[in-house]
Amino acid sequence: MTDGISSGSTRDEPDPWLELLADATAIESEFRDAGWETVLVEPDAVTPIDTDERVGIRAAVAQDRYAVVEGLVDRDDVAFSAVDVYYQTDGQTIFVLAVERDDESHHAVLVPLYYDLPDASVVLQTALAEGNLSIYLDPADEPEAEVEAEPRQADESEATDEDRWVVFSHDDPSLFVESVGELEE
Repeated sequence: MTDGISSGSTRDEPDPWLELLADATAIESEFRDAGWETVLVEPDAVTPIDTDERVGIRAAVAQDRYAVVEGLVDRDDVAFSAVDVYYQTDGQTIFVLAVERDDESHHAVLVPLYYDLPDASVVLQTALAEGNLSIYLDPADEPEAEVEAEPRQADESEATDEDRWVVFSHDDPSLFVESVGELEE
């Protein structure tokens, strides 16, 4: 796994998704050993999303993990304002680990993601042009009608009980993909 630098993988290497999950677990252990409180949210599904309401990468996560992240976002003493992004490519697929951090309260949410460049290119091009890429966490086992509520911002604590998704916004989308040129390859 690289820190913001893509690298190809060969057929002799382990499955990139399993490798990403192993890296996420190791990085989570490093944070915990350093005294941080962490949450690893392995998604059930990851999809690029481009609607009037949302543009970014959607990760549907298990309700129990979602509830933990939702609880952190609701806290007045936690504000996720930093991110570490690790990624590697395997053909047209990018595997990403976003480590959302609050350096003051020592909380981290680790979100492994994957997306196929052709499927995500419009979303990623928009993100690069607008200077913002959002990761949307949805509870996987919630009905879709409830998922369409207003977002909880990872840097805000003013969400209401009807909210059913958490948003991590990133003002440097190049952490997730180096350039539009990479999308066109």
